[in-house]
Amino acid sequence: MRSFSVHEKKKLLSVSRFHFSLIVDTPITFSKNTGAMFRGGFGHALKKVTCTIPDTVCMDCPLYRVCAYPYLFETPPPADTSRMPKGVAIPRPFVLEPPMEHQSRHEPGERITFGLVLIGRGIEYLPYFVRAFETLGQRGLGASRGKFKIQAVDPVLENVPQVSDGDQVMLRFLTPTRIVLDGHPVVEIDFPVFFRTLLRRIENLRAFHQPSEESPLPEPLVSQAKEIQTVSQHLRWFDQERYSGRQKRVIPQGGFVGEVVFEGKLEPFLPYLKLGEAVHVGKGATFGMGRYEMGGVED
Repeated sequence: MRSFSVHEKKKLLSVSRFHFSLIVDTPITFSKNTGAMFRGGFGHALKKVTCTIPDTVCMDCPLYRVCAYPYLFETPPPADTSRMPKGVAIPRPFVLEPPMEHQSRHEPGERITFGLVLIGRGIEYLPYFVRAFETLGQRGLGASRGKFKIQAVDPVLENVPQVSDGDQVMLRFLTPTRIVLDGHPVVEIDFPVFFRTLLRRIENLRAFHQPSEESPLPEPLVSQAKEIQTVSQHLRWFDQERYSGRQKRVIPQGGFVGEVVFEGKLEPFLPYLKLGEAVHVGKGATFGMGRYEMGGVED
């Protein structure tokens, strides 16, 4: 199987990955949408451990722009930004990666492992994640209010692929990937659509969570992406939804999963594709949606 090199003169974006290992104390029943279950539980626990003025709406709170909760969970855009349309949520500085193997019920003594990706200055908030999940374990997760304890939090060391001259790459979409084009989620993708979506996410994460004086990402890549061809794709739709307590409505979170093979002069795109493995792509990334793995294609 071919591998690919990911050489970067400068880091596109700082990311740190961790594995949380949990030990179940009382039975935990998982819903179909495990990502929404983890993110919702984390949000409630985070507010409990950070909020000092609980009866005040976040946007009306004098600590709105310095409190960990709104920064992580209801991330406000900088007051002077014009980068994103007014009222549009900016990407959060983290990604939760729920267990890949869905198990509807976990019994006492069993171990659950999930991933956490912290982006840019989000790494500074790791202690808040640990404390929030400790609190969630005491309060209980999901409808069953199953309790757990944190056994370990381990950093994940990235394995950088070796140099290769391969001209094909396979992307395996492991969790529902929701990419919206002209207001509608797509079921099939080509490389230009995929890369524009990924590049926009990386640009926004850099702008809001890793501001620097580095030059903007290279625009010619968007044009070059049109030259990358789709060799094959085997994608299927995975339907799911979540209920938003804040919006008081059900929100669709369906997306495609499966494999697609692209071919062409891929080398300029590889650092972005590799970064996308960590930050995910498309909507609902903080829930673990849009997770994919990049691999070579067998000869």
